[in-house]
Amino acid sequence: MPDPAQVTRLTGWLRDQLPDLFDPAQLPGAYPYSYGVPSPEGDWRYLLDTDSISYGAGLWPFYRSTDTGQHPAGVRLSPGTELYAWANEHIFLGPSFWSGDIAEATLHLYCGYDGAQHWGHDGKIRLLLAQHTAEIHPEIPETLREQAQDKADKLLASIITHRVARDSGAAEPLTARRHFRPDAP
Repeated sequence: MPDPAQVTRLTGWLRDQLPDLFDPAQLPGAYPYSYGVPSPEGDWRYLLDTDSISYGAGLWPFYRSTDTGQHPAGVRLSPGTELYAWANEHIFLGPSFWSGDIAEATLHLYCGYDGAQHWGHDGKIRLLLAQHTAEIHPEIPETLREQAQDKADKLLASIITHRVARDSGAAEPLTARRHFRPDAP
């Protein structure tokens, strides 16, 4: 078993080397997230990461066919930076049960690394599809609001892009798998 005094010295040294470590005590609601990573750097967009989806009419473009016809379907989207993005960067987005012109999601926001593990925080967003507006929940902490708004804006842009593709005659959406592996079945 390591000597607690040595561990304390090592932890202090590590904090001196990495001054921007996240302090979870400063952000109520933060939780340890072993697969957490920061959002991709640079210019990127969300890609549809769900198979068996087709386009349908209305403000919400994603539908799934069933025995009873086509129905609006929730979808998973991921950053278009690589085929399999990290877990906290995937977003499950779906039409609201209350209104057909609203889509809702819970974002997994990246807080930081504390020297031992990564930390995340959840935050809800709403996309007002008719108004082309992305709203983040007021309870998202101030330090995470820019990240949340950036993700919400990118999600809204993805929905608009898919509506344009649908309205231009595309029968089904381009998925992340087809984007990165165009020859795959």
